[in-house]
Amino acid sequence: MAAVAAAPLAAASPTYTYRVDFAAGVARPIGANVPAGVPTIPVTITAPPNTTRTATQLTVHQADTVTVQIGRSVTNLTFAVSDITGPDNNDNLRGQEYVTFTPAPSTVADSGAATGTNPITVPTQNGTGSTAVTYAGPTSRVDVGVRANGIAPSVVISGMTFTVDLRQY
Repeated sequence: MAAVAAAPLAAASPTYTYRVDFAAGVARPIGANVPAGVPTIPVTITAPPNTTRTATQLTVHQADTVTVQIGRSVTNLTFAVSDITGPDNNDNLRGQEYVTFTPAPSTVADSGAATGTNPITVPTQNGTGSTAVTYAGPTSRVDVGVRANGIAPSVVISGMTFTVDLRQY
């Protein structure tokens, strides 16, 4: 009998969903039926030095741009931006935060007092809001700009997931 070569891992179940671990700088496959051998994917995060990193979120504490560079092209990149605040009671614009995305996302779903698609703002005094962002893809990089009028902003980026078709690699 002739020997039959084993099919590569990607041929059996080529598409996997990954979750970004912001602290480790890597994305790991998630789900109940992920076989051994499905690779992790490096994720490079360029952020201001006082950005707080945990496995599940980044908290940006100053006006700057956060760049997330994924080690390969992905689809269905989704994440949330929360704790976006509106102006304080003392001045109509002081403290109002603005969040921008480059490139522009495929969809933006605002909640709370958040409004807009790019930039996202909270026009309500002392209001807060969040937004869910999706890039249908393909993409491997996103820049999130965080700005505020007159104070240092503080917003949270969390829950970043994406899909990879391993047949492409």
